[in-house]
Amino acid sequence: MMEKKQKDKKVALEQVKENAILLYSQHPSLQKDRDVVLAAVTGDGCSLEFAHSSLRKDKEVVVTAISNDVCALEFADTALRKDREVVSLAVKKDGRSLQYAHSSLRKDREVVSLAVKKNGSALRYAHSSLRKDREVVLLAVKDDSSAMNFAHELLKKDKVFVMEIIKSRYSILAYIHKSLRKDKKVVITAVCNHGLELRHAHESLSKDKEVVLLAVKKDGRSLQYAHESLRKDKEVVLTAVNNNSYALTYAHESFQKNKQLVLKCIKNGGLRLEHVHESLQNNKEVYLAALKLVLKSIRNEELRLENIHESFQNNKEVCLAALKNDPLQWIWMDDSFAKDKDFILEAIKFGAWELLDYAHDSIREEVEFKAKEQDAEYHGEFKNGKRHGKGVLTFNSHKRYEGEFKNGVRTGEGTLLCSAYTFKGEFLDGLPHGQGIISYTDGSKLEGTFEKGKVIGAVTFTESDGKRTVGKYEDGNAPEIS
Repeated sequence: MMEKKQKDKKVALEQVKENAILLYSQHPSLQKDRDVVLAAVTGDGCSLEFAHSSLRKDKEVVVTAISNDVCALEFADTALRKDREVVSLAVKKDGRSLQYAHSSLRKDREVVSLAVKKNGSALRYAHSSLRKDREVVLLAVKDDSSAMNFAHELLKKDKVFVMEIIKSRYSILAYIHKSLRKDKKVVITAVCNHGLELRHAHESLSKDKEVVLLAVKKDGRSLQYAHESLRKDKEVVLTAVNNNSYALTYAHESFQKNKQLVLKCIKNGGLRLEHVHESLQNNKEVYLAALKLVLKSIRNEELRLENIHESFQNNKEVCLAALKNDPLQWIWMDDSFAKDKDFILEAIKFGAWELLDYAHDSIREEVEFKAKEQDAEYHGEFKNGKRHGKGVLTFNSHKRYEGEFKNGVRTGEGTLLCSAYTFKGEFLDGLPHGQGIISYTDGSKLEGTFEKGKVIGAVTFTESDGKRTVGKYEDGNAPEIS
């Protein structure tokens, strides 16, 4: 019997070490076993839920569980959820675990202070007496401005306290009492720190030019929260776009149609073509200014093809710049590029080999061949930046071409040396084309006419012992050279 128990314990230990939650399926006697439970809570603190009640009172077990996952506090015995040391350990790791502490500790100023210092939002779990406590609330707001939402209503109405927090540059306007969101002094202090706080001001203040000007001066985007009458105001709009060009999108339509203002906003770098009023999107001057901005942003990796106006997704220069940063951006390009051999080869030059999959079936084989050729190491003559004249092209340690080039491609007399054979003859567009001889490593030779890399017509085959045979290959069996 003792042997069986030991065997069962050994199996249980292996199981909970592999997956701590399996503690729930163990025999009750094993859920009481301290070694098994400790092994489980070491792997996953929340497995404490399945431990016997006697072990959920065990301080070492509970502390081990909390050290792994603070949520384990929820499953600890009431006595330990009242234990200041245990709860302090949990809230220091994650203040939100305060919700699992006993109500007596949610009134404890020191414990609650530890919790909100770690996670301001833990204030929601504190006793109402501490949600009135200025120092505790201030600690919470310093970690998370939205914690003000959980402060007691008395503090949300307290102008002196609210102003103290706002002056410390915390954004709390959304969480204070509505009476203070109507208070001009409070709102001005808020928008001077964070212009977008205008969003939470009372509607009456969104009509106040002084307030709105201060907001848009701090953050032009706050123009979106100004009353419609002020989005028509020239001083307000110009102040906003001088701070942030994108603010033009929130201005009255008459400003969005102003070509000079649009050009200024584009050149300042905050307005892209997709944000321009549709009446100006086809304007050449506007388009070119926007194109310049897009190219700069893509080259600086600040923008990707999927985020730009569709008219730029078929611009060759833009797409090449994007592919240079990330070849996978081809999925956002215009489909017309799939048939553009020169474009795909240009992209492959800087490593975008993924574009071979994107290439249209009708050109894929040719593009792949040319891509491998342009990727090879070349020593020789050039003309207009292209291989032209005599040169040597090394593909790898097993393949090399020596001969003539024309406009970047093997064309003319040349020799192709491979590990299995050597071809000497005429080339056109990178392939044997015309008269040529294949010399094999065993000493045999094949002489004939080639067309686009394939033998055509009659051939002469000379064996290594000198014996000659004249004949023709059946369709599909002729040697192919590339």
